Amino acid sequence: DNADGSAEPSAWCLLLAGWDGERLSVGLLPLPEGPCEPPLEGTPIRPTYSVPLGFEATSADGSKSLLALSISVDWSRQKTVRLWGLLSNRRVRAWDLR
Repeated sequence: DNADGSAEPSAWCLLLAGWDGERLSVGLLPLPEGPCEPPLEGTPIRPTYSVPLGFEATSADGSKSLLALSISVDWSRQKTVRLWGLLSNRRVRAWDLR
């Protein structure tokens, strides 16, 4: 259900990702008025996915080993959702969130 109680899916949403050093939490925030308007007041953000990193996000020296995140959604391929991470060792890591 949407924040306004309707079951109609919102055409726009914001995908949010954050991590605690061990796991990535990915949440969805509906934007029923479109991408140029703020979400409805009081709309909760609930984690949809919780992804184990498989490595430490911070190195022993305190530097970040996970530098950036990106989420891609391919609606034409059965709603394929991938989370991409750029690592400090110049590697890219991908997680399939199906």
